Amino acid sequence: MASYPESQHAEDDDEGSDGSDVFEPSTVLSLLAQFVGDPASDPDGEAQTKARERVGALLWDMSAAEEHAAAVCAHASALVGAASREAASFRVREIALGTLANAAAWAPDVLKNRDV
Repeated sequence: MASYPESQHAEDDDEGSDGSDVFEPSTVLSLLAQFVGDPASDPDGEAQTKARERVGALLWDMSAAEEHAAAVCAHASALVGAASREAASFRVREIALGTLANAAAWAPDVLKNRDV
């Protein structure tokens, strides 16, 4: 994963509001896409669930930073969809809703979205 400082930004722009590394929005969106997957075609096997949980845990941690939360907020309905899938594990639901809660802490208006 490419971190934010590797782009052409100033040296002091390499940390988020909480002191963590800042990643490009495309990195956050890539993780989100891997976590949410495609409900129509994704297998629900144990290996797929474990991979989704690992990616989701990273996304959840990253969503605690304001800069990353902004990218997550734009796709809040995808997190709700992942959490409400019938085949979703308890851990996937926990991660999806925890990620949404972190993002909502920075942008409470995301919870006013009809899709959420």
